[in-house]
Order: sequence, then structure tokens, then C-alpha cells
Amino acid sequence: MGARWNLHLTEQWTAFITGKIGFRIGFGAAADNELVPSFTIGAIWEFSRAMFLRLETGNYGVLMAGVGFPI
Repeated sequence: MGARWNLHLTEQWTAFITGKIGFRIGFGAAADNELVPSFTIGAIWEFSRAMFLRLETGNYGVLMAGVGFPI
């Protein structure tokens, strides 16, 4: 569960910040179940009306990329 704040810079560029919280379920004898927070920053580049590119990174140090097709 989380929230995203969009910062519309231009018609093609949007920066965003997210804050999320999730429940991690561990497996094994020593695994713990816990609520974990997650924070990310990213940008969306709408290079045509039919397609956009999303780049995002967060507190776990993972770079995520995606291509979207707005409806």
C-alpha cells in the first residue's frame, strides 16, 4: 500500500516520489514476518501519445525500468 506524488515538469516529463509499506513474509526456521517501508524516486518520459518510459530507484538500490501504453 502506498502513495505517489507527481511533479509535472513539462508536457513530456514527470518526476515522482513514492512512499509504500508492505508486509514481508519470511520462510524457514529463522525467518521473521514484518512490515517494511519503501521509498522511491523516478521519472516518466512520455515520448509519444501511445507510449511512455518509466525509470525508478529506491531505498533498496534497485533500478527499475518499464514501458507503458496509456489507455
